[in-house]
Amino acid sequence: MNRRSLPASSALIGIALVSGSVLAQQQGAAPTPQTLRQQTVGAWAVISNTLPQLIPTLGASPQGYLFYAGSGKFAIVLENADRPRNAGRSDGVFASFGTWTVDEASKTMTARTEGSMTSSLEGNDRKTSMTINGDIRRVTGPENTTNVYRRVAPLPQGSAFRQGLLGAWEIVSLSPGGTAGTNPKGYLMLGSSARYVLAGAAPNRPKSDKPSGDGFVAQFGTWSIDEGAKTFSLRRTGALNQSIEGTETKATYSVNGNEMRLTSADGKTTSVYRHLAAIQ
Repeated sequence: MNRRSLPASSALIGIALVSGSVLAQQQGAAPTPQTLRQQTVGAWAVISNTLPQLIPTLGASPQGYLFYAGSGKFAIVLENADRPRNAGRSDGVFASFGTWTVDEASKTMTARTEGSMTSSLEGNDRKTSMTINGDIRRVTGPENTTNVYRRVAPLPQGSAFRQGLLGAWEIVSLSPGGTAGTNPKGYLMLGSSARYVLAGAAPNRPKSDKPSGDGFVAQFGTWSIDEGAKTFSLRRTGALNQSIEGTETKATYSVNGNEMRLTSADGKTTSVYRHLAAIQ
């Protein structure tokens, strides 16, 4: 079996959509308007944070990304741009992950939290209204405050293999797992913008209203692959563990169907992820 054949459905769907769009343009047909859900898919950076519960932690202009995958999964990792280098593991960072849906008629999104640094939020739904104008997204929550986000621009399409890597990868196992253990629940999000978000939580964390980085893994940055060398790289811009910020991890990748294995350069550790298909 070709171990580089990957989420073929993702790659083929993407190619089909591009081909259909080109054909429509050649025939003089107007492009099909995107739904609000389709416009939401991708990576978003924060322009302004007005949420009263997050301003003390993140400030008004945090760095990091909100990532919404076509599979209906989301992951968020944000870090205070002025986080001091000696900050505690739980200080100046917000991270969560879960599922999201859009009601096109009411222009609302419902996000259900599966994992969060504030573990008492797990299992809760948050409903917000939103508008998208070009690459700007405005979200108003029940607090009656509005956050503003900017879409992170995609890079050139790249190979069909790279296209097939895009989206949400469910964590099967992490090695080494750190405080989150080797089998956390969560997702690795890979965007066409070459940005990534990784968020995961150990099972059975105690419920608490206080944010905690214990039993949690959270980081964001950029990703790349070298198809010739079969290597996969993550460069961390922000992380719960500040000591790894600015560092790069390079692993050998092996992809078989919807499963991806990333093995460390020394061959001693392997993390496993499962690709989640986009919802049509």
